[in-house]
Amino acid sequence: MNVESLGFVNHNEMILIIVFSILFALLTIGELFFAFIEADKARKIVKPFLMFVATLLCLFLFPMQPFLYLGCFFGLLGDICFIFKDKKACVYLGLLTFGLNHLFYIMEMISILTYKGLMHQNHYIIFSLVGFVFAVCMFFAIRLVIKAEIPLALGGCLYMTILFMDLGFNILMVSSGLSLMWYGVAGMILFIISDSFLTYTMFIKDVKRRDFYIMASYLAAQVLFLFGIISLLSSSL
Repeated sequence: MNVESLGFVNHNEMILIIVFSILFALLTIGELFFAFIEADKARKIVKPFLMFVATLLCLFLFPMQPFLYLGCFFGLLGDICFIFKDKKACVYLGLLTFGLNHLFYIMEMISILTYKGLMHQNHYIIFSLVGFVFAVCMFFAIRLVIKAEIPLALGGCLYMTILFMDLGFNILMVSSGLSLMWYGVAGMILFIISDSFLTYTMFIKDVKRRDFYIMASYLAAQVLFLFGIISLLSSSL
């Protein structure tokens, strides 16, 4: 982690945050409005621009924090893939890109914890063991509940394992004294809710205005995590 990138936000950066936040808010309103009235074509046009704005904000604010803006970028790619979620190849690509989205978020948190001397060898051991057990259990759960074929079950269990690891690292950040990451914890819980509901509507039963509920929880999740991590990076560590 570059120490010089961890100072307080200056005046120009604050203006940048405000401008990008307003733009993100307007895009969010548009996305949720189109999702609510089920204007699918318009919603799909707006959707990719949300994480595009988030990626640019993180890149401009923290150019020396590649894990953060790469995480946002792969979130953008995941959004694009799931626009075409009726195609099997796009679902697999979506699982891969969203998995990388959360993996880079995890790497960003590890870099912060390491910089502060809060990341220890036992953390790696615990997360590895718990992650392995969780992945095995999730594989059989996916096979049982949605009757998924083996490749999809493998992709789904790996993605969900990374997502729950992301939640675990947010909790580790909070327990290590970085209380701003309570926002991240809330965000990860919303990610789990959003993805669980998406899975339910794709493989079990469709629901009216499903995209509204999925996007509302997903966007709230991204905003909460990014607010926590940006606030943390912008403060004096």
